[in-house]
Amino acid sequence: MKKIILSIVFVFASLAMVNANSSIEDKVVKVRDCVDQAMGNVETVAMVNEEDIRGEYQDYYLELYMEFYLDCMAN
Repeated sequence: MKKIILSIVFVFASLAMVNANSSIEDKVVKVRDCVDQAMGNVETVAMVNEEDIRGEYQDYYLELYMEFYLDCMAN
């Protein structure tokens, strides 16, 4: 009886770890996608304005990047 209970506990623990790992992986993918999307949006705005994102308006574009990134993470 002990072996059955221990094996059931082991199975549940394994399933919980698999579920946790996939959840973490999904979050990492979302973060990566949001970084790429935010950077793409900032580069597009800079291109339309004919400005360098690392130039005179670097602080503005960094702030804009954070807004795009946080908006993406919220959705």
